[in-house]
Amino acid sequence: MAVAILKKMLIDDAVHWPNVRSDGRGGRTSDAPVQLRVRWEDSDELITDAAGKETKAKAKVFVDTDFSGTIVPGDYLFRGKLTDLPTNDLGDVDDAQEIRQYNELPTLKGDQNLRTAWL
Repeated sequence: MAVAILKKMLIDDAVHWPNVRSDGRGGRTSDAPVQLRVRWEDSDELITDAAGKETKAKAKVFVDTDFSGTIVPGDYLFRGKLTDLPTNDLGDVDDAQEIRQYNELPTLKGDQNLRTAWL
């Protein structure tokens, strides 16, 4: 039930760039971006990043449970739609933020996951 309630609260759009990696020239590249329904909340929660360092998150983003892709720390999110972007190239989007922590919490039935990313 908690996930069903959350789905109704997904009032924001975000663009997700998966599989971010070095482009070999000092920049970064990724797989094609995907638009998602999310709930984006500004945050100042303390989190532990992938390197084990405690830091403050800038945002907490709840991701639609219907999204079938994979999200991992190091991927990037942008608050908005694909049509808001100058290009689909991550290097051209100044406001994209790195996912520093990600968690999937299964429901009690185990049939869905509450997906949360901290930026």
